[in-house]
Parts: sequence; structure tokens; C-alpha cells
Amino acid sequence: MTEDQLEQETLTWLQGVGYTHLYGPDIAHDGPQPERSHYRQVALPFRLREAILKLNPDIPGAAPSLATTSTSMTCSSPRKMAPRWRSMTSRA
Repeated sequence: MTEDQLEQETLTWLQGVGYTHLYGPDIAHDGPQPERSHYRQVALPFRLREAILKLNPDIPGAAPSLATTSTSMTCSSPRKMAPRWRSMTSRA
């Protein structure tokens, strides 16, 4: 099985259980439907807040926003991720 086949299988499975697939460049900060402010932002703040509200419907008013803003969800340098990425791709 190739990496692409695994990705397509995984996307099909995730869509089957209710997830929606979005093309990364479309939701990038410079894409047609931006959902992040820069490429280093690894979590989508709006979606994170919505998930917090869905999972915790009785949470006090400011708590979802506080949770999303107090959680550091950025990668300061792509190089910090490089060793892990190399180990993931070297298993072909």
C-alpha cells in the first residue's frame, strides 16, 4: 500500500464516520476560505471553539474562548518538526 492509498482510505473512512475533508491550501491563510492566520498555526481556532462547545454545552460563557486562546497551537519552526517528519516518511 502506498502513502497515497493509505491517505485516501483514511479520508474515506473519516468521511464515513461524519468528518468533512477540506483541502489544506483552501483553508490556509492565503487561500480562498482561510481558517488560520498563518501556516504555523496547527489548530483551527474557530473549529476548536465549536468542538469545545459541542462537547461541553453547559460550559460558562467565556470559557470556550479562554480555552482556545490559552492553548498554544503554533509550531515556531518547521525545522522542529523535521526529525519526526523524516522518521514518518522513511518507513516506505
